[in-house]
Amino acid sequence: MITRRQGFVLLLGVIACWLLAQAVLLPPTAVSGHWRQAETQSMALNLAHRGFEPLMPRINWGGDGPGYVEAELPLYQSFVAPLLLLAGDAEWPGVAVSLGCIALAALVFFAMAERRFGAAAAVVGAVYVLTSRLGVHLSTAVMPDAMVALLYLVALERFLVWQGERRAGPLLVSSVALGIAGCIKPTALGLGIAEFGIVVWSARDALRRPILWGTWVLTLVLTGVWLWHGTRIYAEYGNSFGVVSGGDSKFPALGDLFAKTHLYNLARVSFEWGIGRVPLLLGLVLLVRRRWQATEWALAIANVVVLLVSLRYAVLDYAGGHYHVFAMLLGAWLVTMAFAATREDLRPRPRQVLLLAVATVVLLLAQYVDSVSKRRHEDRDQAGSDIVALGRTLAGHVGPDTLVVVQSEDDAWDPEWQRTDNYQDPRLLYASRTRGWVLPHDGAKPELLAEYVGKGAALYVVCGETPETLVGWLREHARVVHHDEHGTIYALGRPNA
Repeated sequence: MITRRQGFVLLLGVIACWLLAQAVLLPPTAVSGHWRQAETQSMALNLAHRGFEPLMPRINWGGDGPGYVEAELPLYQSFVAPLLLLAGDAEWPGVAVSLGCIALAALVFFAMAERRFGAAAAVVGAVYVLTSRLGVHLSTAVMPDAMVALLYLVALERFLVWQGERRAGPLLVSSVALGIAGCIKPTALGLGIAEFGIVVWSARDALRRPILWGTWVLTLVLTGVWLWHGTRIYAEYGNSFGVVSGGDSKFPALGDLFAKTHLYNLARVSFEWGIGRVPLLLGLVLLVRRRWQATEWALAIANVVVLLVSLRYAVLDYAGGHYHVFAMLLGAWLVTMAFAATREDLRPRPRQVLLLAVATVVLLLAQYVDSVSKRRHEDRDQAGSDIVALGRTLAGHVGPDTLVVVQSEDDAWDPEWQRTDNYQDPRLLYASRTRGWVLPHDGAKPELLAEYVGKGAALYVVCGETPETLVGWLREHARVVHHDEHGTIYALGRPNA
């Protein structure tokens, strides 16, 4: 039996070792090769060098315009931007912010779980957060999802404090934290479903209190105002990630919810990135033993709803792994709960309690090794990609104001989901530190490229083979300035002699 203070000190020691291991084993070597990381770093660089306007996020594929885009709230990028000025635009500041967010998330998880399960079990759950695949991945990625996970846990922890004490302060903090999390990642609002379920299950009398409804409304207003602001940005500048308007919608059609392939892939990805096979098995055992209470049921139902709502991306193995971050936190909760229940069952047999502790440490270490191995493999694949190599070559052919057209390998229309797709690949633009336009694979048309030339595009860059639809036009209106095994760079408006 360890005290809360002992558990907290133990966890601090683990976090210190974890931070050192993460920094040594997983340095930022492949940011430019990861689509989402390259985009996030680009937005942070724009905040640092093109005007610090957190309410007006910018991307590099906005053509000859300012690049303002309908996007999630760039709070994470706003923390990274000042550090970039100090670090000479290095990639480690974004990783440092992510590491800090996951470390703090583990501490918040400990505080939340300790009140119900005791210090020993809470340490196990917090370490699970650190060593899980998403914990390792998000803590070393230039992405805002680690910050969302932290805000989500703060909101849940404060809400559970309110549930026990009925003080307005924790409820207000929970509301604001969740509202901000929703601005960064709207799927975080699924926690509101869980909160409602918890209240209906175990605190129904609170539904008569205006403070509860007022804080729920506050959460929705905070997120809603940002989403509304995003629609206005899209209406004026025409750039969007598909948060509400324009771009690719994450919401599935009704038929998609019943497609066996989608449901199978959703489960498979969640096993790998989210809930995990072992936590799910432990959770089912606890369910059979009737250990589930309001919190477990509400969080499980809310997570299923969130994953179904974001089905289009949640079924993707790598590109959609971060959509399962809330399921990972539920997995950590189930692991904590299972450890506490098993420890209680074994209390009369101290040797078996010790064996349980040793086995848990070994399993968590094994999970960490596996998570690091997978992360390193992903980085090796992305760091050596053709598009990154071509982007670095392009950097030697451009000036500070050169506008380029990048050929995307993705189509603007997704026939499987029957909707517009997000084809604006930011990696080459980030690797070359350029701005301009991205041409969809199914939109590689001479008239569109000619339009961009008229707006100031000086270079056309294609990774791999040049689209057949553009070969003839490029022969007459451009010349090759670079060609290698990675792709070709054309100077526009300068035909070959």
